[in-house]
Amino acid sequence: RPRPPPPPAKAPPQKPKKAKAQVAKSSGREIVQRRQKSAEVAEAPQSTSDAEESNVIYIGHIPHGFYEHQMRGYFSQFGDVTRLRLSRSKHTGKSKGYAFLEFESGEVAKIAAEAMHDYLMFGQKLICKVVPLSEVHPHTFKGANQRFKAIPWRKIESERHNRERSDKEEALRQKRLRQKDSKRQKKIEAAGIDYDFGAPAAKTQPKAAPSKKRKAVSSSAQPA
Repeated sequence: RPRPPPPPAKAPPQKPKKAKAQVAKSSGREIVQRRQKSAEVAEAPQSTSDAEESNVIYIGHIPHGFYEHQMRGYFSQFGDVTRLRLSRSKHTGKSKGYAFLEFESGEVAKIAAEAMHDYLMFGQKLICKVVPLSEVHPHTFKGANQRFKAIPWRKIESERHNRERSDKEEALRQKRLRQKDSKRQKKIEAAGIDYDFGAPAAKTQPKAAPSKKRKAVSSSAQPA
């Protein structure tokens, strides 16, 4: 018997032309939108912080002895210094080794930072860099351009402790001492220890003798 002819090959399904046109239109629109966005970003005006040059520099690794007065005099050779703040400890008043300095011009700040970076001073390399305006905190120059005065905390506290007290203040001090001693004795007894630490009696503060000036004033005040 003769063999039947093979069935005709099926052609691959073709997408309709309308769908292809829609895909092409959508892809073209996306490309146009992307280009428009990139052009808008390129033409957008820069922010004030980026457009303006920063006139603030950071100075680190500051050696001992290079303080506000010396720093202002040294950096004034580059240009006018408007504000200067050396970071100090609140308790001791000692320098923390870094400072912030503001020039009148941003170009001068850039030149000073480049010239003084890695500058060897008293055996230490300075670190100088320009701080962007966006990173300058509002309180960066709090207390700037003020002369530092060391506060004698020990002297103030000793004078407060050794001041002459009135009779009422002295009686209150004695009462508080007796209360502390009794609490301490009760804690020892509660621990099961039979011990009397023998707290010394609180000493009264001797009154200061009147000075010669007071005697002279009192004698002159008496009627003749």
